[in-house]
Amino acid sequence: LVDSDFIGAQAGFEGFIADNPDHALTAQAQYWLGETFYVRSDFTQAADAFIASLRLQPSGEKAPDALVRLAASLHGMGRTEDACSTLARFGRQFPNAAPASQARAARESVRANCR
Repeated sequence: LVDSDFIGAQAGFEGFIADNPDHALTAQAQYWLGETFYVRSDFTQAADAFIASLRLQPSGEKAPDALVRLAASLHGMGRTEDACSTLARFGRQFPNAAPASQARAARESVRANCR
């Protein structure tokens, strides 16, 4: 992923997830798998991976960012209303999110033209 080998990173994350479905890092692997799809504009697969990450660890370390990226993926699919409703949950779901995550949510809300 760091080397921009997104297909290789995808394969690595998919392998880790398949081999370790109950591992403590599987939710993070799902998040990063979503990133490999997102950067290649495969928003449907990205959304699926971000949803899987959120389901595995709804309050996990990557959960706030997974929610923002889910919204960005929905926006990328042309589902702006769904993206905005997803972002509207951010403050309630993650009131103590890191400032960087809060800023990402705010930027995505502006980008999607949410009201």
